[in-house]
Amino acid sequence: MQGKAIRIRTEGCGGSSCGRMNFYGDSGYISNLWNGGTFDGTITLPVGTTYITGISNYIYEIAISNQPVINDVGSYPRLTENGFAEINHKVKISYLSYLSDREYSIDNGTTWNKYTGEFEAAVGTTVLARGKNPYGLYSLTGSFTVREMNDNIPTAAVDGNQDTIYNEPANTSKSFLVDETLSGRKIKLYFDGNAATNSSVKFYDFNGNLLNTESLASPVSLITIPSNAFKVVVSSGSSVLNIKDIELKQETKSNSVNPVISLDSSVCTLTKNITINYGNASIKEYSLDLGQNWNTYSGQITINDIAESFLMSVFHNGLLRTMKANYINDAEDIRIIR
Repeated sequence: MQGKAIRIRTEGCGGSSCGRMNFYGDSGYISNLWNGGTFDGTITLPVGTTYITGISNYIYEIAISNQPVINDVGSYPRLTENGFAEINHKVKISYLSYLSDREYSIDNGTTWNKYTGEFEAAVGTTVLARGKNPYGLYSLTGSFTVREMNDNIPTAAVDGNQDTIYNEPANTSKSFLVDETLSGRKIKLYFDGNAATNSSVKFYDFNGNLLNTESLASPVSLITIPSNAFKVVVSSGSSVLNIKDIELKQETKSNSVNPVISLDSSVCTLTKNITINYGNASIKEYSLDLGQNWNTYSGQITINDIAESFLMSVFHNGLLRTMKANYINDAEDIRIIR
């Protein structure tokens, strides 16, 4: 029990030593607790305590603390297709086995929720926890504030705003996670000033195996995410690394579907209707002169103008001129056949 919490409940009394408890070890006196009145709370047994003395008439309970113990399971920000996801930590509460009606609150006790297992809470959230003993009395209320992890990449480096800069101290590292679906994609890291020559980005898989190490360059580094990457560690190197932002490079998606041209040939006429299906293309254009000039497509078009132009060219000066299928040259010694 040394170094662990115990619960002490006393009632007020009139003596000068009222509520005093003395803690002794093998070598003698260690310390004491004195409240001078009513006390109901927990203390930590001094290391080395072997026995306790006190005014027993006024101390009516000494027991293992029934205060729930709250812990958090830290998490890193995660890079997804839509940017960095909100950082939530998992909170776990341990209750003594005899406590029923196990509850927790994240709004300073205004509302209480039934505890059924681990739950998520944002960094900075204060979690309260309590339960009831077999006599229907609430236990002491446990309290815990969710903390950032020591090597968690700060929000200023991943908030999408290059005006908010995180100054990573020299010879330190900060981490974030990447979705498994981002293998082969590129991460862009923006810096203010120069990155140290020994600064780097390291990629690890889920089991902590190093996959790849890339050096950083100023003012922008573009780094490919390797297959099976799970955790990314950004190391400042021998000087301060001023990180303006970290983001996923967006891919440019092209429309590979060619427009479909349909010709209405159901009627034998000199004019033909042409319909063009561009799919979801935002720019819709067509050309009638092999791409020399482009027109905006606004609906069905006809080729009567083309037919007219063709006839005007073959009936030059009002005459239809064609080339002979075969003829003899002027020297009359060679027959030319086309």
